[in-house]
Amino acid sequence: MLKIAPLPIKFECSSCHHLYMHVGQQACARHYPSCPDCGAHGRLLGNAEAMDALKYPRTLIKSYFKMTLQMLDKIR
Repeated sequence: MLKIAPLPIKFECSSCHHLYMHVGQQACARHYPSCPDCGAHGRLLGNAEAMDALKYPRTLIKSYFKMTLQMLDKIR
C-alpha cells in the first residue's frame, strides 16, 4: 500500500530569514526545529500551501524526499 507523506510545516529563521520545511507533526511537537543554515530556532508559519510549491519547489521536494526515505527505512 502506498503511503502519502503529510504536508510539510513551514518555519522561518528569525536571524537569517531563511524559509525551511519539516514534514510531520512530530517536527514541532516538543520544540521547533533549528534552521539548517545558521542553527537558530525559527518561527512557525503553518502548513505548506499550493502556492508554496510554486514559490519554493526545491525546499518542498527536499522535505518530501527526506520523509520518503525515513518512511522506507521504517518499513525495512
